[in-house]
Amino acid sequence: MLLLLATACAGPAHASPPGPHQSATSEPPARSSATPVPTSPVPTAFEPGSVSFISASIGWALGTVGTCASCLALVRTADGGASWQSIPAPRVPYVQQSDAARPATGVSRVRFANLEDGWAFGPGLVVTHDGGASWQELTPPGAVTALEAVSGRAYAIVAGPTSSAGRGTFTLYSSPVGKGDFQPVPGVTVTGFGPTVPGPIDPISLHSSGGRVAGFVLLASNGTYGATPVLYGTADGVHWNRFPDPCAVTSGYQLGLTSFAMPDISTLDSLCSGNGAMGHTQKQVMRTSQGRTVAQGAPGSVGDGGQIAAPSAQILLIATASAASWIYRSTDGGATWVTAIVYDDGGAGFTDFGCTTATQCVAVRGQPATQAQPQSANALIMSGDSGLTWHKVTIG
Repeated sequence: MLLLLATACAGPAHASPPGPHQSATSEPPARSSATPVPTSPVPTAFEPGSVSFISASIGWALGTVGTCASCLALVRTADGGASWQSIPAPRVPYVQQSDAARPATGVSRVRFANLEDGWAFGPGLVVTHDGGASWQELTPPGAVTALEAVSGRAYAIVAGPTSSAGRGTFTLYSSPVGKGDFQPVPGVTVTGFGPTVPGPIDPISLHSSGGRVAGFVLLASNGTYGATPVLYGTADGVHWNRFPDPCAVTSGYQLGLTSFAMPDISTLDSLCSGNGAMGHTQKQVMRTSQGRTVAQGAPGSVGDGGQIAAPSAQILLIATASAASWIYRSTDGGATWVTAIVYDDGGAGFTDFGCTTATQCVAVRGQPATQAQPQSANALIMSGDSGLTWHKVTIG
């Protein structure tokens, strides 16, 4: 089904690892554009809700303005987060991620593929092809629950209506990044319990190298107890096939697939978790390579199922939350783990947790404050040493 252009929201830049951030050995090439992007100072009390970097220096953050919980704002950096400028945001409301599974106008997250092509989504879908100078609102046939782009194509998961039993239809769509022509990928649709939607875990992981594109998409039962995950994989970005559940071979209690990442073109690292109680969740990291899945190691049990990032094959990171928020780190491919940082924030958790390069990693901690939750532990955080240390990024 074609995503049709509905309205125009007028408003005044490789190899890519998994997650919301794209890595490059040089700045991503920009298409020539005759439309300059207006800039202005960052609005007062900007609070980030989502982040997307396309290189170590160039990134965007989507969020809210001050006490206005629905007032959408978009800011951009060209120097790795040292300074920021406001650019035109789509003329749709910001929605909390707790509402992002409901088909409606409004967005909660942002992704850019290059300097020109970007999307705001969850549950709506808005696209720019001129770096944010103008935005067009598209009309998907359901809530857009995830979106990633790599090597000239964007991939999105669209959730159809959900039954009273909680079952819905989840379909993978794809479009060239320079167009809003999202079409369903043949055969990649599931009726069942969908991925964690909304939530911090990204059920799309993509990687490209030397012109080859590989990736995985989780369409159903992300950690749903007693349900079998429906995972699809591709080796060319075009042909997708069902992929075996990497958590099916975990020892002891059956653990569910809650997050995954690709450190390189041929490796899948999966975080399996379950048996949660009293702020603890059993976790196991599995690595799939050359058709074989083996257990790597067990991170600490403190926190929820968590989300995994892989800046390299040796360095793995896990973000998790319960009564606080933690980032675990491994330097031996997941065999052993240490706690890199603890935030005493009541379990604010993380969104868009991922790595842009082998050394730069970013995430949003918490979510923008609302009237119901006026005291937010919200911040954009960044690491320049592969997740060993983290610092809060000042946006303003």
